[in-house]
Amino acid sequence: MTSQVILPHLVIPEGDVQHVNNAPRGRTKVVPRIFAEHGKQLVLGVQEVEEFAVQHTSSLDDMVVFRLQLHEGHKFSEQGKMDFLKKRDIAIKAVQTNEIAVVATTPQAVQAFRRYIDNYARTGANKTDLQYVEKITPFSGFDKNSSSLQTLLADEKPSEEPVDVQLMLMPNCSPEQYEKAIEKIQNSIENVGGKLKREPFFLSDNTPILRVEVTPFQLSSLEEDTAIYRVEETNFFHFEPSSSQSTLLSDIQLDSDIDPDLLEPVVVIDSGIDFSKTPLLNRYVLDHWTASDVTATNSSHGTQVASRVILGDTLGQQIRMGRLTPQATVIDACIIGQDKLSEDEMIIRVKEVVETFHKKAKVYNLSMNARYPIQSDRISLIAYEIDNLSRKYGVVFTISAGNHQVWEVHDSLDDLLDDDDILIAAPAESYLALTVGAINDEDDPHSLSQKDKLSPYSRTGPGFATNEKPDLVAPGGNLSKRNGAIFGTTVISNGGEYLNTSGTSFAAPVVAGHLASLMTTIPQVNAPMVAKTLLLHLTDPQYAYEQLSEDQIDAEKRLYGHGRSSVGRAISSASHRVTFVAQGELNRLTKHRVKFYVPTVLANDTGRGYPAVVTVTSLVIPPLDHTKGMEYLGAFVSASLHKRTKTGNLPPVNPPRVSSGRRDWQSVFHFKRAFCDFNSGEWEVWLELHTRWDTDKMDYIPYVLAITLESPSVATKLYEGILQEVPNRYELLVQTPTTQAMIRQRVIGVPTE
Repeated sequence: MTSQVILPHLVIPEGDVQHVNNAPRGRTKVVPRIFAEHGKQLVLGVQEVEEFAVQHTSSLDDMVVFRLQLHEGHKFSEQGKMDFLKKRDIAIKAVQTNEIAVVATTPQAVQAFRRYIDNYARTGANKTDLQYVEKITPFSGFDKNSSSLQTLLADEKPSEEPVDVQLMLMPNCSPEQYEKAIEKIQNSIENVGGKLKREPFFLSDNTPILRVEVTPFQLSSLEEDTAIYRVEETNFFHFEPSSSQSTLLSDIQLDSDIDPDLLEPVVVIDSGIDFSKTPLLNRYVLDHWTASDVTATNSSHGTQVASRVILGDTLGQQIRMGRLTPQATVIDACIIGQDKLSEDEMIIRVKEVVETFHKKAKVYNLSMNARYPIQSDRISLIAYEIDNLSRKYGVVFTISAGNHQVWEVHDSLDDLLDDDDILIAAPAESYLALTVGAINDEDDPHSLSQKDKLSPYSRTGPGFATNEKPDLVAPGGNLSKRNGAIFGTTVISNGGEYLNTSGTSFAAPVVAGHLASLMTTIPQVNAPMVAKTLLLHLTDPQYAYEQLSEDQIDAEKRLYGHGRSSVGRAISSASHRVTFVAQGELNRLTKHRVKFYVPTVLANDTGRGYPAVVTVTSLVIPPLDHTKGMEYLGAFVSASLHKRTKTGNLPPVNPPRVSSGRRDWQSVFHFKRAFCDFNSGEWEVWLELHTRWDTDKMDYIPYVLAITLESPSVATKLYEGILQEVPNRYELLVQTPTTQAMIRQRVIGVPTE
């Protein structure tokens, strides 16, 4: 076998996936109560709700809205809590935390609920249901505000300057209710002297959003309307303009062996692409599209981003060699004409882009972020919409983590990383997107960060609800603390020059190009999901996990995620490193036990004193719901590694469930285990689906599983050993049977049957 042989990953056949019945069980702890005292408190709470409803108008007609809080440790995700409320004709409209929900019902049902509680207070009846209820309170306007608005409105003398805000109406109402409520709220806005900035728009779940401009005083009168669920300042999205020395391109050629028709396209959602001054790249731009309400455009940023998609992070080397080697094509989707874009405009335009191109392209790059960090208690509307688009159309977004200026006030990287203001910026908290941070590709004595470390400006995790973010890092350049100069990353400009610049804007498109490269080699069934899994699974780690404590691993993952994106590792196995891939669907009533083969060459190579490593990654595309608060993610698949013993048993050999990569309610399970001794034969990974309360037990959720065996010695021939010991068991993850047969013959010397 020559070093040029590509070794495709191995596809685990359906026959190696055992289906095991699963009987989910729920346990609820009893809450000890003195029912007379507890019942009296709850009755007082209901009376406050009734008084609040009388004192404040509602654009939802006779609907009474209030907050219901459970005892600590109890959750609305438990079916019994749902059934109890349903029997009382009380509907959960949104879950703000695990224990607090916003509910709605009629005035008559509120009265009946008060009598139900009063009976409990007097006799102890109904305690099975009511023991779990901690508190009942009105849903006041102040509770609806984002943290920044709460700070603004808490001021004794709030500013009289108008604020640009978005009013989200109460979720899960009927179209007729929304139609009436919108008309009434618009009248209220006009009556208080506010200004409606645009026509109402609707999220993917049909929840209406009104964008208005009001003073804090005007807002305080509007937000008490129970038809309004959430109020937050309007996010504005922007990109940092590049400013660096430029050099004209000259004596550059394209690799003539690369056919653009065989490359996967990436949609660049940005400020436009213009390669008119670099015409040899025009054939790699498949289409130009501009949002209907964008007039003046500046294609500078979009062109630079596109050059990183097409040519990758080796662009600088390619220019020096005088030969460009494209890895992807692009589609130009221009959504921004000026220096910033409001969240409502961004949502509408991004949706239009995906709806237009989802049949032609499955990868979308968005190198644009809000100016400020994400809020910890709610997901941004644009991140939610990106998640919905990803799930609905089977596409993958790559999103920049965002840049910050906090580095200006710190003298060391350690001090900088302790600053809360460097958290990722929307829409980087999107659960289903690949969020990309930036690392340096070169040293500088005047930078806070050196080669292969986090770039000083790159925002860090975690994401919303402590979701693990960023997902990956890629080269994005450096900057000098001495004079603020930016450098380290090469891009091609719309002026036909190449620039030396930096920013997470130019790290994200590298990963988009990697996804596109992977998808050219993967059969089309679920190709985006498989490519995404492989890119997360097979990174170049930025840290030696086996030498770190769990806290240290957590700290590193907040900077680097799974590691540096590596298309070389993700696209192919190696002689000493073998990756197995499985796809399937799970519901709550079935578990999967997935077999994979460990060859004798690894078992015979024991007692070395240095370990081989097994890496496991499972990924799902779960249901998502912004009305569930911290329970936004609707499902996850847990993965458990089972090692074969000499007696044939399969005990679990996992890191702790609370460890990084194995935490509940993450869309990706990813962990590694190192072993100094192996027993050959069938090992297994056990998969189990976990869902929220409103997902039917029979609903199937798709997953992709990747398992890698890796020997520290490149001389260990794992790949050949597997194909020789279990010939024809595994298909190869490549496009055609002809290619599969050719690779098998070159690897093990005999053709397949």
